[in-house]
Amino acid sequence: MGKVYIIGTGPGSKDYLLPLAKKIIKKADVVIGAPRLLSFSPKGKQTILLKGNYSQVLDYIKKSKNNKNIAVLVSGSPGVFSFSRRITSVLKPSEYEVIPGISALELACARIGEAWDDLCIISLHAKNLQGLIKKITANEKVMIFCDNKNTPSYVANYLVKKEESKLKVIAFGNLSMQSEEIIESDLSSLANTKKRWEGLWLLLIKKK
Repeated sequence: MGKVYIIGTGPGSKDYLLPLAKKIIKKADVVIGAPRLLSFSPKGKQTILLKGNYSQVLDYIKKSKNNKNIAVLVSGSPGVFSFSRRITSVLKPSEYEVIPGISALELACARIGEAWDDLCIISLHAKNLQGLIKKITANEKVMIFCDNKNTPSYVANYLVKKEESKLKVIAFGNLSMQSEEIIESDLSSLANTKKRWEGLWLLLIKKK
């Protein structure tokens, strides 16, 4: 009998990959993941690249789940904006097991000693900024998962134009990696920052 393991690989560094996750990846028949995440797979292991081909990968999982142990690697923790939702929506609970990881959200808050049980969490991946002001108005703290378009400076510029200047912002980039960067700023300064926002960035917005 096979099983599907949805494994959170942490924020990026192998140092944050949990021992249980390593053990399951080592024993799996097949490892599925994005290019960066497949580096966690042992050499010689059968791998399937996950890069936009979500429907095809889901079909493979459904066909192979009964005779292969499949490790599906997702960044951060499976419960935070991940491919996990699509997998669990097509499988029975008995057919999969979720192995949690350390999310970039958790690590960002840990870096600055901030509690995150009262955060409003938003993903702007491939989304517009409609509704953002409403979220900020209703919450003391908002954590945003940015993307290549909705960068920290782009979001800050949008908020400045909406006259939301009384906010404190902290941008977190590539947490746990050698290129990790944390920028604490005000909205106007962040909006005018001229830099390339490469990698994964989060933006914490707090009311002053």
